[in-house]
Amino acid sequence: MTRYYLSKNYNGLNNAGNKAKTDIEEILSKLGYKNAGLPQTTYSNKIAGFLITLAGVLKVLFTVSANDVVVVQYPFKKYYSFVCNIIHLKRGKVITIIHDLGTFRRKKLTAEQEIKRLNHSDVLIVHNDKMEIWLKEQGYSKPMVCLEIFDYLSPSVNNNTQEPNQKPIKVIYADQTEMYYWTQIEKNSAVAPRLVNELATYYKRKRNYDKAYLFYREFLQYHSEDVPALVSCAEMEMMRGKEKDAVKTYEKVLMLDANNLQANIFLGSYYYLQAEREKKKLEDDYKKITSPTRMQYARYRNGLSDVYSNGYSKAKDYLQRVLQLFPSTEAGNTLEKIRKLEAEIK
Repeated sequence: MTRYYLSKNYNGLNNAGNKAKTDIEEILSKLGYKNAGLPQTTYSNKIAGFLITLAGVLKVLFTVSANDVVVVQYPFKKYYSFVCNIIHLKRGKVITIIHDLGTFRRKKLTAEQEIKRLNHSDVLIVHNDKMEIWLKEQGYSKPMVCLEIFDYLSPSVNNNTQEPNQKPIKVIYADQTEMYYWTQIEKNSAVAPRLVNELATYYKRKRNYDKAYLFYREFLQYHSEDVPALVSCAEMEMMRGKEKDAVKTYEKVLMLDANNLQANIFLGSYYYLQAEREKKKLEDDYKKITSPTRMQYARYRNGLSDVYSNGYSKAKDYLQRVLQLFPSTEAGNTLEKIRKLEAEIK
């Protein structure tokens, strides 16, 4: 059994909500839990943040095995039910740490909807006994643990305490290994791609995304059709803010493996978000026209048609494949929105 937590993109760390979640990630890491997704990021760009978090969620498919335990922090926006389903599909267990309940915080969920979501978890860690009682009253019947006092981590040091004896840190001399590869290794030798893959994995773990990307690209020089390496390369492109490059790489993945779930979900989400942004711009620009002419209306409708053809239609194809591969409520809901829009445009 391996114990995991799931990191994500946080839109900045200068607020209490994100501080609490990143503190828990740090604590779990120190307790020996591993990150099942991609490394923590702090992109403020909403689309980039969405796609990075999505890529991290998809990575759970390839990380978690039977009997593993994954700690998920709630709320996790639209991904919560999806990631729980993935973990259970892999026969793992979900522990959920609740920070806020949507029923109270923004009142966007009814109590019934909230309980339906939380029932995807095997265990809940709640704030206190009052929250536990309320959840029981609303119909949640699985095990719960009360966290009680929840303090923040602080970088300040108490000089009056003695640090316990610490184990020596094992250092990997990556710079020397890298230099050895570039200057000493025969590129046609059997060890060359293995060493490159080790360097790529090392730099990815250390969050040096530029170096990780460099060595994944180098590995693909040896094995150009290696799907896991292409997926890792796409993840690094996302982490480097190169969404369009990631799209091209995921498209190559699907040329080799049309049923690759991670690529289909990523591309479906990417084209849907791009289309939503372009549609909003078209609508905002059209609303600025006080008395639109027939020509202006026709141009607006043509623009909507182009957005559908170049964005929503592509998203629809990828998300339909997702539903064939995995019972995703989120993909189904997005497809329903696309179908309604298709009917309006046509």
